[in-house]
Amino acid sequence: MTYFQVKHYQSRIRELRKKGAIGIGTVKGKLRAGVIIILAVKNEHVADAEIMKGYSVFARFKRIPGLVGKRVNELLENNFNLSKAEKKALEIAVKTLTENHSLEGELQNG
Repeated sequence: MTYFQVKHYQSRIRELRKKGAIGIGTVKGKLRAGVIIILAVKNEHVADAEIMKGYSVFARFKRIPGLVGKRVNELLENNFNLSKAEKKALEIAVKTLTENHSLEGELQNG
């Protein structure tokens, strides 16, 4: 990531952290574009979700409205029209959420 992408990444993390527990999934592309997905979860539901994909220095995070409002356990059961790399990044984000925050604790209370 470029300096400006890192600054944008950090600002998005700060904003999403206000909405709940954070899970981040990253997939680095070799021949394809890399993908980063950030999930904010409160009360076991996705409060917000953003994705950044691509090689371009102009790549920025964009909201994923199809994930907002879904239960965390639903995220891995549905395809949500995501590419293979995006699905893998989503799986990693969910895994970091469940490993770092108990469902009874921070995911419920944000």
